[in-house]
Amino acid sequence: RLKGAANLSEIDSLVLEPTGKISVIKKPEFLPVNRKQMNLPSKYVGLPAILVYDGQIQQANLNDLGLDLNWLNSQLNQQGFAGPKHVFLALLEPDGTLFASA
Repeated sequence: RLKGAANLSEIDSLVLEPTGKISVIKKPEFLPVNRKQMNLPSKYVGLPAILVYDGQIQQANLNDLGLDLNWLNSQLNQQGFAGPKHVFLALLEPDGTLFASA
């Protein structure tokens, strides 16, 4: 069960590794499907961009995203912050959502 096989009938092979651990090779019909196999579109999730850290604007990141200080101030004001100096961390998620915390 620790290796993701609930039943012995799901297992094709067990391998005792040199480290003493056991590797499980499942039968193909019990392997999980992925988005590609189901012909579902995949989108790159990516990492958030740091726009403000400890009250300091990360200007290079803002520039890389094609954003400016007016946009940042507007977004922070909408979330109740008087400006970047009052923000400990502001992240812009790949989907465009701004997360900010004091």
